[in-house]
Amino acid sequence: MVTPMVYGSYPDVYFPIYTFFQTLAQDLEQLRRIFDLLPIGVMAMNTEGVIIYYNRAHAKIDNLQPQEVLGRPEASVYRYLDFNSGIMRSCQKMGRPILGFTGPYNTHKEQERVIHGTYWVFPLTNSEKKIIGSICFTIPIADEHNPAPARHLMWPDLMPASKAPKKIVGENEQLLKAINVAKGKANSPSAVLISGETGTGKELFAKLIHESSARAKKPFLPVNCAAIPAQLLEGILFGTAKGSFTGAVDRPGLFEEANGGTIYLDEIDSMPMELQPKLLRVLQEMRINRLGSARDIKLDVKVISSIGTPIHEVLVKEKMRPDLFYRLAVIVINIPPLRERLDDLDELVNYFIAKYNKLLRKKVLHFDAESKKWLRRYPWPGNVRELENLVAGSINLTDKENVLTRAHLPDHYLYQIERQESGETMFFSGIGDFSQAVFANPGAMSGPPPSMGGRKRRKPDGAAEAFEREERANLEECLIKTGGKVGMAAEMLGISRQLMHYKMKKYSLSRYDYMPRVGRKRD
Repeated sequence: MVTPMVYGSYPDVYFPIYTFFQTLAQDLEQLRRIFDLLPIGVMAMNTEGVIIYYNRAHAKIDNLQPQEVLGRPEASVYRYLDFNSGIMRSCQKMGRPILGFTGPYNTHKEQERVIHGTYWVFPLTNSEKKIIGSICFTIPIADEHNPAPARHLMWPDLMPASKAPKKIVGENEQLLKAINVAKGKANSPSAVLISGETGTGKELFAKLIHESSARAKKPFLPVNCAAIPAQLLEGILFGTAKGSFTGAVDRPGLFEEANGGTIYLDEIDSMPMELQPKLLRVLQEMRINRLGSARDIKLDVKVISSIGTPIHEVLVKEKMRPDLFYRLAVIVINIPPLRERLDDLDELVNYFIAKYNKLLRKKVLHFDAESKKWLRRYPWPGNVRELENLVAGSINLTDKENVLTRAHLPDHYLYQIERQESGETMFFSGIGDFSQAVFANPGAMSGPPPSMGGRKRRKPDGAAEAFEREERANLEECLIKTGGKVGMAAEMLGISRQLMHYKMKKYSLSRYDYMPRVGRKRD
């Protein structure tokens, strides 16, 4: 039996808050009036996807009337630009809040008006803890997509953006499992080993563990064990004492500086073998001696390490001492590669498009259908980092276009597409595949490098040949009409000047061949 809360159960400072919520629960009309006066958008939706509450601020953000929204399915009001069924439905499905999510959407009424916002979504439950809906608080972002003034508001009891845990984008089952382990074991004193291919976000997970723990306000110090020469790494990790070698000074190491916080040892399998026994001793005793000193320094440090190769290969290839490996791998987190979580691809693409729209002041909405199909076929050896670089490169190639096409893909990706469509093996299709292919076939790297300017293009056939003939003819027609003026020709074709130059280079076209013979001037 639950004992009823009475006034005496609360400190005086909490009583007004308790009575406030008690009053709200009894007076729904008062709650509606409060939400209507909030300067941020508030919307609630039931489990059937029907919008059951919509405040005035949200109506102003969307430029809609409440009667156009209330009682209607969410999908008939909003287009989420490739987001899987919207964040409110995702919140209901997961049964947990989604805090500080940023992304674009628009309404079916105004297809061209893209709204960028930051959203805080919470599941709604009944007295039996069963989910009955979700509620979303929306703050529009002021940029070229949205003329509304920015409101620098902070949600109560949330950390500022600079202090908030890093966002890891995706809803893949294996990814969520890894995130849950990272958050759930954040306060454990045991060492954590993160395993994942390059570009999967191992450092993001390390920061998530640190920022989800009681150590969040203490230092987080990352060190790449492969990037520091072996003769320097010991001093950097454990510190030095004056006189221990010529020119040595008293200097704390990273373990000492991270005391009370977290140290992240990236690529731990690249640590020199002769240094591994000393690290093992530090982990066992939680004490260090600076290089050249006999004084013990007590440590209280959370140790997180990572490897870029599968766990079972680490010991087989004898890259680490078994005793050190077992000491570091008390809690193991496996991050799935992007090719195994393609269900997150659309969400990741939209996240990076929103990010680089803001950085580059662009208005890109999405990739076209053809490009999306290719993105799903590509094996992503560089994982999420490679995807981000591809999106950034593609957006950089746009001018006034708001849809990314195959023509906006960076140069080396076009090369990969040609190889794939011609039935050839891709330049590399996974970690280690490239080096294995070169060693298996020493002549594989002979000839010009894979760049559009230096390589010999394969002879197109069939539909590809017809497409290239038509594309070349269109380019030549526009160059003839403009007298070789590249900028005007690009405008006629509806593409950027940079993309026009790329296409001219692709077909070996020179603007001088289309300029009037009289008055030609080479610049």
